[in-house]
Amino acid sequence: MLESKPVIAYPAQWKYKVIIECATQKREKIDEVLASEEYSLKFSKFSNGGKYASFDISVLVASEAHRLGVFEKLKKNFKFVL
Repeated sequence: MLESKPVIAYPAQWKYKVIIECATQKREKIDEVLASEEYSLKFSKFSNGGKYASFDISVLVASEAHRLGVFEKLKKNFKFVL
């Protein structure tokens, strides 16, 4: 069985989840990394011990290359990106 890639109609709002380590990173770092993007940011929750904070990010992406580029940019700057 061959799996086919899902068809995504661009431009599209794409959702990412970023998890930051509270001791070493601040929410403002997300703003720095995504300064050139059209996005919305919403706090999600703290981990049980308060060591991590997660944020939901929605970015307007124009193409698959743009979507993957935003993911790489986030991955380069944060410990966890989903």
